[in-house]
Amino acid sequence: MPRENYFFLRLKLCDNQIAMSEPGDHLPKPKYRWPWFAAAAVVLAIVLAVVWMTFAVKKVERESDFSAPLPSSAPTR
Repeated sequence: MPRENYFFLRLKLCDNQIAMSEPGDHLPKPKYRWPWFAAAAVVLAIVLAVVWMTFAVKKVERESDFSAPLPSSAPTR
């Protein structure tokens, strides 16, 4: 059988198309790095949001607490 015919017989074009490699050849899965960068960005965003909200809550508590001492930069009378 000529090589061209063998190629077209191996190429199965149907709903579940298989690769043109031999059935026994199992190529290693590629190791993607972008999911790790995306996960690190999400974790960093969550940590920064928590830190930011912690400082914002403390600032609001200080502003609403009238019995707290004035900061040292406040003008004195």
